[in-house]
Amino acid sequence: MNNTKKLNLNKIVKPVLFLIVALILEVIQFSILNYQNQNGQIQLLPAYIFLDLGVWLVMAGIIFVFNKRWLQNIFMYAFIIIQIVINITNSIINNSLGYIFYFKLLSLTSEGINAFNWGLVNWGCVAGNLIIFVVLIIAQIVIDKYCKKTFSIKKKFLHLISYCGMLVCCAIGVSSYALQVNAFSDNDKDIWSELVFKNYSMQQFGTYGFYLKDIANTINPPSSEINKEDALKKINRGNTQENKDAILYGDNVIVVMLESFDWFAIDPYNTPTIYNLLEDSVVFSNFISNNKTNISEDIGLIGYMPFDERLNITKNDGLTTEYSLPNLFKAQGYQTNYIHSYISTFYNRNVINKNIGFDNLYFIEDADIDDKSVDFDMWNSEIDVFNSFKEQIAPTDGSKFMSFYLTVGTHGRYNSDRFSRNFEQYEKNVKETDYVNWMKDQGYIFPEDEETYALLREFKSAAIDTDLMVADLLEHLNKENADGTRLIDNTSVVFYADHNAYYHDLCYKLKGTDSKDVKNLKSYNVPFFIYSQKLQAQKIETFTHTYDIYPTICQLYGLPYNTFMALGETLINADGTLHEDAYRIYYSQLSGYYTQNFFSTSPTTPVPISENTSDKEKLIFLERVWDYYSRQKILNYVYKYEW
Repeated sequence: MNNTKKLNLNKIVKPVLFLIVALILEVIQFSILNYQNQNGQIQLLPAYIFLDLGVWLVMAGIIFVFNKRWLQNIFMYAFIIIQIVINITNSIINNSLGYIFYFKLLSLTSEGINAFNWGLVNWGCVAGNLIIFVVLIIAQIVIDKYCKKTFSIKKKFLHLISYCGMLVCCAIGVSSYALQVNAFSDNDKDIWSELVFKNYSMQQFGTYGFYLKDIANTINPPSSEINKEDALKKINRGNTQENKDAILYGDNVIVVMLESFDWFAIDPYNTPTIYNLLEDSVVFSNFISNNKTNISEDIGLIGYMPFDERLNITKNDGLTTEYSLPNLFKAQGYQTNYIHSYISTFYNRNVINKNIGFDNLYFIEDADIDDKSVDFDMWNSEIDVFNSFKEQIAPTDGSKFMSFYLTVGTHGRYNSDRFSRNFEQYEKNVKETDYVNWMKDQGYIFPEDEETYALLREFKSAAIDTDLMVADLLEHLNKENADGTRLIDNTSVVFYADHNAYYHDLCYKLKGTDSKDVKNLKSYNVPFFIYSQKLQAQKIETFTHTYDIYPTICQLYGLPYNTFMALGETLINADGTLHEDAYRIYYSQLSGYYTQNFFSTSPTTPVPISENTSDKEKLIFLERVWDYYSRQKILNYVYKYEW
């Protein structure tokens, strides 16, 4: 009986080939995500590279143990394909939203599929990954064909070598992973626990370090490290009293969140109603927002946003929703109404917004519109939506009301021709008015290429439609009732944009900014203004952001809100005067922390974004970021455990 067997050299070469290709793919991932270290230098590998290496070695051990070449090939390709899919997925999500994939995002799969378009694909990333994959296939074929060197060895020793080789690789890999975790800095230990800062976590921990921890957190979420009694004491100290002397106390309010409504949506020629309305409003010209739509919406309604992809509130009492705007207004005898120009199930709004406290919910399914569409990006006219729900948005029956109206027409995609009925008017304004020069005078780059011009035309045509809706809203509010009163006399309208017009990189092209340069505040400067006959019209240049909307409304209306649970600061005092003494810091789940002078992807990496910043200011910024992060963690547990 022949007790010998051939040991082929390619048994050893295949795991080495896998390690090399995995390393190259990680470099491609980091280059596509444009990661930079604190010194502004390009970072091509994670700070804790031995996390990746540890996992790669375990995978190499699995490949090594198989004596059949085809089994080695199957597992090698499987591991590499997983990494390629992660790379391409991250490039798409990062290109559109500024962050990376994590497993809880799977709860938003339907929303992501609807919002997807081929313009979001980073074809350079796809090409780079596929080229590496083709090279891997060629290398594998060459190795199998030409790496013929063999060694005669007894069968039992062959199996011993295989298993010992696997165990050695796995032991070194697990040790590498464990030792690297123990080598984390104090700051990174805290961040590793929950991976709150997605891009920063990827940058520090690498693809496999990040995703193994993400899987573990998804299966077994980290336990609460917050002492409930201490946390509730901090929260209770933030309680305020109802203020009947507030300038808008007892008045009605309509909050209009404008989808993807950049400042260049507004001009005197195409959107004259909104443009002229700014002259009579309190305008916050330095307002910043870089959030997904549902997050901007929920921040405006409850004052903060948990670390959650959907605001899956399962109860409508307790601290989770007690201080939501609709519940605060309801406590003062208001009717609360929610209106959205799209379908009810998108972001589960039909459930979430009911639990937040709205009495009535109205969606496009409820609208009486001819030729109504419920398809994503085939948006209905905002004029038609408003006219279907005008009595729900602004009731004329004498009841006090708080209404939240979310538009959708300017969302994009901007290549659907859905608003082509306004093309003629837009083209006329381009040719016969000073619109183009006006845009350039405002600092925008008016497109000369046909593709970008067509995208802007679609966006502006949708903005024209929104402007006509606002005209109808104002007409409705100004209509005199039988008793001689008008809603406009005791109704204020708060307008704010959820985020910029990021589809097809439109805002970046017009503003001359780079979508990857997340520290550039110009990219995220969008409209926020309040129209009220009781407030002095003015333009306020204070740095402000989405979180400031909620406390500002609460102050103006004298609502008994909780300042600890509101992560922003009021912009206007209860008497209508400007509130100026706040240190305003903004947190975007998509990018990081901002003040007027600094940006950071985490509580550890401050980057100056304005000139003449001092080390003292840098330390204050870091201190405030940690304070903000600590409050956010407490509020996350308030939400998570329904305190």
